[in-house]
Amino acid sequence: MKDFNDLWITFQSNVYPAMLKCLAEDLGVTVESIKKLGVGFFPGEQAWVFAERDEKGNIIGLQRRYRDDKKFMIEGSNRGLSYEALGTKIENKIIRRTKFIRVADADVYCPVCDRAADGCLVSDDDPKNPSAVICVRTPEGATKSLGAAGYLHHRSTPTIKQSGYSILPDSTKPILIVEGSTDTLAAMDMGYVAVGKSSAGGNNDLLAKLLKSKNVIVVGENNEAGLRGMETTYQILKSKCKSVVKILPPDEFDDLREWHPTAEEFESWVKQNKITKTADGIFETTQHYPLALEWLETQKKNGKLWLRYFNGDWYRYSGLCYEKLAVEILEREFYKFFGGREAIVSKVGELREIRPLNVNEYFVRNIRHITSRQCFIEAPGNIYQPFHIKEHKVFDTKQAIVFKNGIYYVNDNRFEPHSPDIFITSTLPYDYNPNAKCSLWLWFVNDIFNGNQECIDLLQEWFGYNLLASNHLEQFMFFFGVPGSGKSTTTDVLYAMLGSDKCGAANLEDLGNQFGLQTSIHKQALVISEDKATQKREADKILQRLKRITGQDWLPVDIKFRDPIQIKPIWRITYVGNDILPFDDAAWALGRRLNL
Repeated sequence: MKDFNDLWITFQSNVYPAMLKCLAEDLGVTVESIKKLGVGFFPGEQAWVFAERDEKGNIIGLQRRYRDDKKFMIEGSNRGLSYEALGTKIENKIIRRTKFIRVADADVYCPVCDRAADGCLVSDDDPKNPSAVICVRTPEGATKSLGAAGYLHHRSTPTIKQSGYSILPDSTKPILIVEGSTDTLAAMDMGYVAVGKSSAGGNNDLLAKLLKSKNVIVVGENNEAGLRGMETTYQILKSKCKSVVKILPPDEFDDLREWHPTAEEFESWVKQNKITKTADGIFETTQHYPLALEWLETQKKNGKLWLRYFNGDWYRYSGLCYEKLAVEILEREFYKFFGGREAIVSKVGELREIRPLNVNEYFVRNIRHITSRQCFIEAPGNIYQPFHIKEHKVFDTKQAIVFKNGIYYVNDNRFEPHSPDIFITSTLPYDYNPNAKCSLWLWFVNDIFNGNQECIDLLQEWFGYNLLASNHLEQFMFFFGVPGSGKSTTTDVLYAMLGSDKCGAANLEDLGNQFGLQTSIHKQALVISEDKATQKREADKILQRLKRITGQDWLPVDIKFRDPIQIKPIWRITYVGNDILPFDDAAWALGRRLNL
């Protein structure tokens, strides 16, 4: 492997002060910054040579830069960092870096050959008594030959002894992380200590070691690779440095060298535009639990969660009520939200890197499972719905009527807007309007009852009772009459008043069938039409169901492909028939609840 430190000294010896002015003009930086960073020249290829170092200050690679801005590494080089190194760290000592200047520029004689105004160079630590000399003519006593550059003579080994000294220069300002040696020069022009990466996403392991416990600003570039590289570096240094912020140049500039602000301009820009959080589209972890919680944040509005999991089903708040959400739609949302995203992965030694998130069936299943636990709710006590999701509040179902535009509390004459804190799966299909009237309906009920006010009052009470989400009065209605007497029209109006979400139709057989009631779980009212085909042996089973429903007893409801659930139904049952009820109710348990 090549000794890049010696090769670097050779290339440096080829540089004359006038050459640095040309390079400074080409790059748009100052000669002073180029001298601090150090630069060599390769005469055979007419290329400038920049050193790339490891975290200890050792030169591990040399980059050739040509006049057309093409760049190539010298054979055998490894990619490293560009920075002004005060020395090289060996065990617990910092060996001072040797910089050479020509004897003519230092206005001294060569300590080896005693010549002046020649090609000899002396180290800049003390030009009158240098620790190292490159003499172009004297091999005797030399440490090694540098070929055409001359002979290296080590006179002493300067060691920096200060406690806790860094390879990097001291500075009260944060260290700037940039991309490439030329951006490093631009940062140094502003008076900052700067470290250049070899590429947008490279050398982060070296950076983490070099900059441990430092204050750092990561300067990105306005392109896709630059943005990703800035984020990767930020994530790796975040756990290693004292403080880390990100900054991008103004949109009209690609990088720091093109922008080339003054220190004041840069500091003002950082103050207003610094970024201290992870970029959008990148998750802080690959762990499923925090990822599920992050997705749940998208399901909140004004701090309230709009997604719920109740009795094995998913519901999403629509602004009026909770509507059932198919599992397939929910999983599709997971794939859409997480698909194509990236996450930060911790590696050995606490380094972090950004990798694509593995979104597969296992991942989605776990996210759904975790989400269901976070969204799970259950009805308090013996209430099915509506109910307050916060258990310490009681929802008064005996007086609340749920309209489209809000909830009206009858006894209190109070009207409140809808809220995701109240679990309701449907509303009445119209707004609350206390001034609404229908003269046609008033005429109709007067006609079918021949002006019998007692029947009109009973029907009005029954319709009002159906508006509530409560069966606390334990009543049952029988619309009895000859064909054409208005039964069907009256139940049609009841159905229209409540809406299809709250009112359902059923047959007597549905009360006896295994899965007959699964579609009516969320209903408030059921309209049952007469069915003369009901068998005698089924009538008793149906009667027992009717007693349990009207008596507010717990009722098991079988659901296909799912475990059965226990509910206290709030159904108000309206039975419509031309004949008497087909039941033998000897105990008069149902009869005492009957309204005719």
